[in-house]
Amino acid sequence: MVSVATAIVTNIEDPLGQGRVQLRFPWIQDEGQSSAWAPIAAPMAGNGRGQDFRPEVGDEALVAFDRGSFDDPYVVGFLWNGIDKPPLETSESSIRRIKTVAGHVLDFDDRPGQEKITLTTKGGQTLELVDAPARSTLKTSSGHSVEASDSSGGVVVKSASGVQISVTASGVTIQSSGPVSVTGPSVSVSSSSVTINAAAATFSGVVQCQTLVATAVVSSSYTPGVGNIW
Repeated sequence: MVSVATAIVTNIEDPLGQGRVQLRFPWIQDEGQSSAWAPIAAPMAGNGRGQDFRPEVGDEALVAFDRGSFDDPYVVGFLWNGIDKPPLETSESSIRRIKTVAGHVLDFDDRPGQEKITLTTKGGQTLELVDAPARSTLKTSSGHSVEASDSSGGVVVKSASGVQISVTASGVTIQSSGPVSVTGPSVSVSSSSVTINAAAATFSGVVQCQTLVATAVVSSSYTPGVGNIW
């Protein structure tokens, strides 16, 4: 009577769509031979639900048999071996990893004071959720990022070219090494005070205000009006 045995996955295309696989038992079967279709024991498996991580052809499986019958195999797990290594190259038990065939990675870091979850795509896009200090960071492979932090109480958007927009309780800051343009059918600025520090400011069209205080007015054309000092 066979209890459990190792086998190699040979076929994952279940004609009934039940997530079953076919196997080859190297110790009794030659190349090209396969077992009956074997269901996979998956956590929380049910009608349209459960953990669905299908194996690849060539993966090593651990197989049990219904009441010892070789014709009724069930896959109870999959094994790393001398060829197929674990996705995490460390013995650190506080870090857990899920990695797909394409290379997408989900890491859980439970190290005290460093707790975080990191999702990384094959192309290098990342989402990092950190508990201490609490922050969430979204980064692209080219260097753009968005960070929301509880410690700073703000959100920072950065581009790979160096543009940065910071939103905090103390205000909004836009930093850029190049021109900053605001375009719209109407732009409204409401504040008790507006300060512009520039060597020159250019306005096209009509500039209208209730009170204008200036140290000097230089213009090729000037029309005096009520209240003007000339």
